[in-house]
Amino acid sequence: MHPRSEIGPGCVLVHTIGFVFDGTIGMNATIFGHCVVQPAYNGATWSEPPRIGDDCTLCLQCSIIGPVSIADSCTVGAFA
Repeated sequence: MHPRSEIGPGCVLVHTIGFVFDGTIGMNATIFGHCVVQPAYNGATWSEPPRIGDDCTLCLQCSIIGPVSIADSCTVGAFA
C-alpha cells in the first residue's frame, strides 16, 4: 500500500494476499484478494491515482489502473 493512499472507514479487506493499492477509496468498501489499484506508468511519468467511490466492491483479481473514477455503489467483477 502506497503511503499517499486513502481508505475510508468501514473498508473490509476479505483477503489481503496480493493486494496492491495506490489510490483513494470511499467508505464501506469490500475488497477481495489479488486486487491491483494503481496509477498508470508511461515510461516517464505516473498518472493520477484511481478514485473509487463509497460502498464499492472489488472482486477477486480485478485491476483498476490509471486516472479513472469508479462511482458509488459499483461492483468491479472478478478478473476485470
